[in-house]
Amino acid sequence: MAQKKKTTAKTAAKKPAPNQPAPSAKKPPASLSRLSADNLAALLAKHPERAAECRPVDWGKLVRRHWFQLLQAQPQFVGRCAPSKMESDDWSQLLGRHPSMAESMPKWPKLDGEGWANLLAEQPQFADRCDKWAELSARSWIRLLTAQPQFADLCDKWADIFYFTRKDNSWEESDRVEEAFKLLIKQPQLAAHCDLEKLDRYYWTRLLAAQPQFADKCDLSTLGGGDWASLLAEQPQFADKCDWSKLGRGWLGRPFGGFWAELLAAQPQFADKCDLSTLDGGDWAKLLAKQPQFADKCDWSKLDGNDWKCLLAQQPLLADHCDWSKLKGWDWASLLTGNGGPAQPQFAERCWWSKLSGDDWVYLLRSQPQFADRCKWSKLSGGNWASLLATQPQFAARCDISKLRKEDRLDLRSSLSPGNLVKLLVARPEMAEWCNKWAELSGADWAALLSARPEFADKCVWKTLKAADWKTLLAAQPQFAKKRKGK
Repeated sequence: MAQKKKTTAKTAAKKPAPNQPAPSAKKPPASLSRLSADNLAALLAKHPERAAECRPVDWGKLVRRHWFQLLQAQPQFVGRCAPSKMESDDWSQLLGRHPSMAESMPKWPKLDGEGWANLLAEQPQFADRCDKWAELSARSWIRLLTAQPQFADLCDKWADIFYFTRKDNSWEESDRVEEAFKLLIKQPQLAAHCDLEKLDRYYWTRLLAAQPQFADKCDLSTLGGGDWASLLAEQPQFADKCDWSKLGRGWLGRPFGGFWAELLAAQPQFADKCDLSTLDGGDWAKLLAKQPQFADKCDWSKLDGNDWKCLLAQQPLLADHCDWSKLKGWDWASLLTGNGGPAQPQFAERCWWSKLSGDDWVYLLRSQPQFADRCKWSKLSGGNWASLLATQPQFAARCDISKLRKEDRLDLRSSLSPGNLVKLLVARPEMAEWCNKWAELSGADWAALLSARPEFADKCVWKTLKAADWKTLLAAQPQFAKKRKGK
């Protein structure tokens, strides 16, 4: 009896008081002090309410990359971050994205000239805080003025900005010149700070095409045939200034039709100025692709197979003029698949299939598998087969596996998606010896594979199959019911 009372007393002691809530079964959150800096930053970015649990020592664990990651997602924590914790570029990016952060910052961060340029390009309202105008480089000014030209009066780097002669052959210098020129095009009012006489004909052509009001500053006699073609294509009102003879001359003054093809494709009204005999096959293909009304002027004999391939991709109605014998294997593969324009499979009846090489067949069948019955499979090398089967595994039954070298097999294995692997093994199960990626198959993939090839059951990861996958599999192979969990 005493023992029973003792047990009852112990039990009663464990029961909560009547007015006391029962202890929660939910596990309390782990102490943030145990988290690494990486995990803490990631946690606060997703669950900012946990910040109330952070102690000063926890905040102190965060370094530059953690603060940048956190403030991108939760800018309200900016008051916890000392300005010295991040670099100028970090602050300019964050303030550019979250300008409201400035209201909660106890102290403005130290930005360098480039940082200020990047920030003000996005948020010009902070200009009164900038104390580094003199530190902005020419490239920083270009970036800023492209977006915010109202700061031009503060710039003192015009000589370095509008300097269109490259100081060296570096990519960086090429980029600087290009950026400066794009600034002039986008903000033409800044031309007052530019010595336009220093522009060469290449830049003049581009400038006048975008900003024709500067024509009175340009010596148009310096423009070559290609320059005139590009300019008149955009600004045909300059036609009365053009020396038309330049358009028919190319390198070393030789007859050349490329400039005319470019111009007439955009501005066909100038055809009466052109000596069409200077156009070669490629020129005619480019012109007729845009302006087929010139077909009656064309010397069709000038077009080779590549020219016809390019032209028919854009203007298939001109096919009656085509000498089909000129098209080579690659021309046919490109035309039928649409390399360079819309696919034109309707020309298959004209195709000389014997001209296609193994590479041509792979290119064609990857996008137009309906032509497989025309293929001479013996032309395909092991590398061709690896490339083809990666996207069209249904052709595996036609493959001479002996052609696949070790490197071809590795290429095929690495290129196959799980779905295509299933189709490949259904067609050629013996390829599983070297072409398998069992761990990558989903439950649906396993259901499809085992429905057709139950011999692969010993490779199956059964736990990946869901209810719908089991339904598919058991409809075809009911003997696997015993593999289902709980059955």
